[in-house]
Amino acid sequence: MRMREDKALPPSRPQFLREKIRRFAMQIGMLPLTGTTDVQHMKEDLAAQNIELSVEEVKLIETLAMR
Repeated sequence: MRMREDKALPPSRPQFLREKIRRFAMQIGMLPLTGTTDVQHMKEDLAAQNIELSVEEVKLIETLAMR
């Protein structure tokens, strides 16, 4: 799945948007599962735990599907 990068969620590196989406899932109570066996991808998945999204970012991500 390819996701359009939103200006309100500017990534500092290419995988950062994926980390924000993973963190979004965590913040709304979901338990995102990783299916990767790639060590680098696992590190990126775990890095999402260190991100705290603002209320505005959460609201923006919730509305992305409606755009």
